[in-house]
Amino acid sequence: MRVKEKTLQRFLLIFSFLFTLHITVGAVKIYPIPTGLKPSVAYKVFINKQEVFVYDSPVPAAYCSFDMSNGVEIVIKVTRDVKWVDVRPLAAGVTPVFKDSTIRIYLKKPMQLSIELNGSINMPLFIFANPFEKNIPSRNDPNVLFFEAGNMYHPGIITLKDNQTLYVEGGAFVTAVIESYHAKNIRICGRGGLD
Repeated sequence: MRVKEKTLQRFLLIFSFLFTLHITVGAVKIYPIPTGLKPSVAYKVFINKQEVFVYDSPVPAAYCSFDMSNGVEIVIKVTRDVKWVDVRPLAAGVTPVFKDSTIRIYLKKPMQLSIELNGSINMPLFIFANPFEKNIPSRNDPNVLFFEAGNMYHPGIITLKDNQTLYVEGGAFVTAVIESYHAKNIRICGRGGLD
């Protein structure tokens, strides 16, 4: 009986270690989709099988953004056949695997990349794989202008004064003019979109 109990205890200990490891390894934070924004028609992106919103840019480009702590698999589906893929910067050493209209890459750590198709810089996909955020300002701080995830904002002109922080949470999108006159200690931060 004691041998069975010890074996069961060891199994539970190993299982609990592996379960904890599974939660920690490859942890990803996908931002909510801002209401009212249409996704890119050129790209779909999946991080560890979770779909990430892909923004269109007027520049002719597309981009997506997410947070990661460890290795992730990125699957990119495009609306055209892929004959060649360049992942820049080349110094990052990210090697794509592609077939037809699907590209797979693996990232070991956070980095910013440009995915360029078929030897052209026309309509690249920019991937912003960020480390998890630290020191997020409090939405209750009166000196913080906090734009919450999942929404689009059109506040017009935002005037920042001394000691103010403008924070755009990942999954928020703000279209505005930001101005400041002789102000000190101002900060603009966050993982959301600012146009």
